[in-house]
Amino acid sequence: MPYGPVKAFWVEPTGKFRAHVKLKGEAEPKNLGDFDSEALAELATQPYWDRDEADHSGRAPLYRLPDGTLKVSNELPPGALYDASYLHDIYPMPDGICLVGVCPNGHHWIVDSRASNCTMPDDNVHRCWIRHGDPRTGPVHVDKEGHSCKAGAGSIMCGGDPGSEKHYHGHLHNGEFTAG
Repeated sequence: MPYGPVKAFWVEPTGKFRAHVKLKGEAEPKNLGDFDSEALAELATQPYWDRDEADHSGRAPLYRLPDGTLKVSNELPPGALYDASYLHDIYPMPDGICLVGVCPNGHHWIVDSRASNCTMPDDNVHRCWIRHGDPRTGPVHVDKEGHSCKAGAGSIMCGGDPGSEKHYHGHLHNGEFTAG
């Protein structure tokens, strides 16, 4: 399914986290609120955080959209660009950002990751996608210009089989997710 151009925009990390817990026997997880690191560490000492009482507990970083709204990553709209700080050890970048973009179909694409069709899987220096520009201050352009492998032409393909309603194939060029 073709998607029209979607303008990319930076969402600022807040340094806060949204915490949740799903207690055994309850159908839905309970949102415990938004916390800074110190308060979250205190929350983790509470009995309901324990795996004996909870099926699942966790935290998710909060991001501030340009309109001031706070959202966790799985709530971000198409076009959002954010730093996945929890991936810094896996995908270290010189600017300290592990850039993730929300594609027009809602799929989260780790720009700084390895492509599934990478032709240099044992080379940890190259990048499958080369990003130009600082997402915090201006438009980002992603292509193959730099130390890259021969996988594709810098395009993004995600969200299911080609032809399916959720499939997206496009680029992040000059600050826009484009189709094709």
